[in-house]
Amino acid sequence: MKSEKIIIIAVSGIGNAILFTPTLVNLRKKFPKSRIVIFSRNKAIADIFEGSGYADKIITFDNYNIIKRLQTLIKIRSQKFDYSITAFPSNKFQFNILAFIIGARKRITHK
Repeated sequence: MKSEKIIIIAVSGIGNAILFTPTLVNLRKKFPKSRIVIFSRNKAIADIFEGSGYADKIITFDNYNIIKRLQTLIKIRSQKFDYSITAFPSNKFQFNILAFIIGARKRITHK
């Protein structure tokens, strides 16, 4: 199986991140050689996944500085992910815009 790069967009909240954990476990089992990166809104969400062994890397928005946020998004986009998955997507247009900006080849989210 081809190794692919998958980014999980976990920006909806701590409870939703916890509920997403079984999906993350199954993703790792299904794609053991793929690079899985979690993109979290804050450190509290990142802490849920830290040390689990299911993600290869965790990226957070570490503050509210718009310049740093844009730099982070540009850096993520440059990694050319194959898939982005929005953990617990909702019909919030901001989540869809974020997935669009990240620019993965295929996006899994709500329409």
